[in-house]
Amino acid sequence: MKELPRVGFVCSGESALELSGAICCAGRLMRYFNENGYMTGGCYSCISPSKQARQFRERLGHMCACNDVVVTVGCNGFRGCDIVPDVVLSMCSSELPYFSCSLSSDEYTDVETQKKHSCFPSRGVAGLYSASLVLCVSSDLPSTLGKISSIMKSLTFAVGNKSKKMPAASMELEDLVSDFYRERSFQD
Repeated sequence: MKELPRVGFVCSGESALELSGAICCAGRLMRYFNENGYMTGGCYSCISPSKQARQFRERLGHMCACNDVVVTVGCNGFRGCDIVPDVVLSMCSSELPYFSCSLSSDEYTDVETQKKHSCFPSRGVAGLYSASLVLCVSSDLPSTLGKISSIMKSLTFAVGNKSKKMPAASMELEDLVSDFYRERSFQD
């Protein structure tokens, strides 16, 4: 069977309320990535990353070691305690400007309706850490989902080139089995 790309999540918030918002947003993003043919590779949470920068860095490194895409959710605003973008960029070997620009924008285009929506800007960044693409997003679900959906095709292209893994067209068992047999002949 084809190897599917994995996506992991690191949720953070400076308070329990912020962290719960990030976890809810990550839950919906997991479902969205699954619908687009990615496997979920795990989730960490971290309360007050500004007070636990070393632990946050370690968790992010662990997530990158076993996932093709890692999405950090929360703590990427303009407050002094919002250190996630700084940590992500300090760990990454290179920034991915196209994705960073899309993730930090103050608007996004709804993929289905093609309507533009305004939102608050964030310090959303993207970079390469080892073999993983790291995306730093806000915990505001509508804008984050809109921004991620608008870059999904480009993200899939980048993941495919970096890891040689392609998302499945469908995650239904019968479709995965069908793909497996279609890719191989019975004479192998």
